[in-house]
Amino acid sequence: MPASRVARYSVTFELKCPKGHTKGSLRADITHAGECVRFPIDFVRIDVDKWDAKKHRVKGFTRLAHEANDRINEVERTVDMWFGQHTPGSLADLQQTITGKTPRGTTRDAANASTHTDGIEGLFLTYLADKKKVGKKAIERTTEQGFETVMKALIQFEIAGGVTLTAASFAVNTQQQLYRAKELEVFISEWLATEHVRQGRNPAGQGLSDNTRNRAMRRLATVLKWAEAKGLAGAHRLHTKFTYQKVGALG
Repeated sequence: MPASRVARYSVTFELKCPKGHTKGSLRADITHAGECVRFPIDFVRIDVDKWDAKKHRVKGFTRLAHEANDRINEVERTVDMWFGQHTPGSLADLQQTITGKTPRGTTRDAANASTHTDGIEGLFLTYLADKKKVGKKAIERTTEQGFETVMKALIQFEIAGGVTLTAASFAVNTQQQLYRAKELEVFISEWLATEHVRQGRNPAGQGLSDNTRNRAMRRLATVLKWAEAKGLAGAHRLHTKFTYQKVGALG
């Protein structure tokens, strides 16, 4: 692991794979002075058998392997430069520098949604808060509950996969971004079908039905369309065309 005369630190990478899956997402682990931060680095659906745990690299000569390894190298360079400073700052600052996102908070209520925009929870809470503003048509409670149910399911997806879903995760400004966004869509819909458990209603552990999954993906698309219109994705155009055929065929 790299070391600095100014600060002793380590940066490692691992493939976070949900139980029973053959594909996972890349995560960086940075340790310094007894503290550690762990966060995803934007690559999902990496085959488990393509991950070299000793070298911390994706094996093979595919486009995905090349891009993932380039990202790993970029993170390593950023960490080296960060700790090469005389006053490197906190690990949370370093994480934000690498990901471009504020580390995920713990806020759960819509009252604070305007300042909590990281991750799928922030997007959904901010969307629901916007729909409750004075002068707008009131959102029905059953509809609100439906969006909250999808939000909670996707939060569990983030936890299980070690990823953070933001509006930028679905960017489609380039062919590479479109490819990743479509892969992410498939990954989410597969997880909803095979892993997600509705507490109290699905004790056997089955995933969501095709129709329920379709509604969940439509609600995600609605939030992303709203986020794009509000400028929460910056200059990005977002992938929002989730179809029933694409999702339903995975069962």
